[in-house]
Amino acid sequence: MDELSARTVTLYRGTIVKALDEELGVVRLTELTASDVQRALGAMAPRLSSRTLQITHNVLVRAIRQAERDDLVGRNVAAP
Repeated sequence: MDELSARTVTLYRGTIVKALDEELGVVRLTELTASDVQRALGAMAPRLSSRTLQITHNVLVRAIRQAERDDLVGRNVAAP
C-alpha cells in the first residue's frame, strides 16, 4: 500500500477491516451468503458514513470477485 495515502490506509485498516471483522468474524468466502453480507452491512450502517459503507461493500465485492477468478467460489454473493 505504498502508493496510498496514510488517510486511506487508516480508513481501510482501522475502520473497514475492523468493521468487517466485527460483523462477519473469520468466515470463509465459500461459506459467506448474501444474507450474511446484507446483515453485516445493515448492522454497520448506523455507525458508518454512507461513503464508508459503500467502500466496505466494494471491498467485499472485490474480494469475492478475486475468489471467483481463482475458482474458489461459485458466485459473488456481495454483488448487486
